[in-house]
Amino acid sequence: MKRPDCVDEMAPHTQMVFETLAKESPMTQAELLEATRLPFRVGCDAISELTEADLITAEIHAHGRRRLYQVQTTDTRSADEQVVSA
Repeated sequence: MKRPDCVDEMAPHTQMVFETLAKESPMTQAELLEATRLPFRVGCDAISELTEADLITAEIHAHGRRRLYQVQTTDTRSADEQVVSA
């Protein structure tokens, strides 16, 4: 998977979270924070930034108590953009 250009403009910790998910997704928030060794608040901010940029998605499991994060594929992003623009 090719890394989107917009990731290069993000903070280093956000880039680290994206790269980790690109290699090892899906991951829970706890797994992601352990893999990157980022502090809780910094990791949460990176996840939020990537989610808002539509670069990662979160699948909610176990009645909303666990989220699995993964990199959103280009095909999925293109389909979402088509729906929004229609």
